Amino acid sequence: QRSQSFYMFMAYVLLVAYYILVLLSGLKKQLTVSADNGQAGSFLLDFFKSSLWNVSDTISLFLSTQVIFTWLQYTMHMFLNEYKFSLNSEQRYSPPNNDEKLYNMVPRVSPERFFWEDM
Repeated sequence: QRSQSFYMFMAYVLLVAYYILVLLSGLKKQLTVSADNGQAGSFLLDFFKSSLWNVSDTISLFLSTQVIFTWLQYTMHMFLNEYKFSLNSEQRYSPPNNDEKLYNMVPRVSPERFFWEDM
């Protein structure tokens, strides 16, 4: 299951990279066309005005790269690798102090948590 997800993600990354290259080659072609017409400064505007699909593809590729970076941050997070679920209080995951402050976590023993004492 995990290896299948990894291979599917790698295929997704490769396809996104391919379409980024296609978009960049289209931009390069538009730059040469605009330069031949003497309007090299407005090639970006000409590129997006030439086809509405260019706008859609750019937005889609931007969102796809955000998905890739978010997924990579999720998979490389320390918590994912070190967390071990256990009902035994002696084997529970203990977050580092820096993370408790960063995520504003409630301390283990808190007067705000009368019914949920973790000890």
